[in-house]
Amino acid sequence: MKDSVKNKDIYERTFKFALDVIKLIDELPKRTATFVLGDQVIRSACSMGANLREAKQARSKKEFISSFGTALKEAEETIYWLSLIKESKLTDAGKCDRLIQECEEIINILATIILKAKRK
Repeated sequence: MKDSVKNKDIYERTFKFALDVIKLIDELPKRTATFVLGDQVIRSACSMGANLREAKQARSKKEFISSFGTALKEAEETIYWLSLIKESKLTDAGKCDRLIQECEEIINILATIILKAKRK
């Protein structure tokens, strides 16, 4: 499906977001809990962008919407893991809050793109 300007922005934004999550995890203390939480949050954060990249090659509107829907689910999961890291006091809460806020904004953008694609 053809990319709009907004779609291109979301690809870049999710890529940067995944990099920011990776940087956060690299700063965490090396403990068993952080390895588990870090692995989970990196997987979900990176999966968001990977699914959007997959959507670029969608053969149909249904496939495009499905890939964006999966990215949306991964974004929700990412907030869960970031919230656990924050509440576990494994790092400065402000760092997690900034990432959670960015992820919520990404969720809003993804939801808007999905709704617009369904209407067309």
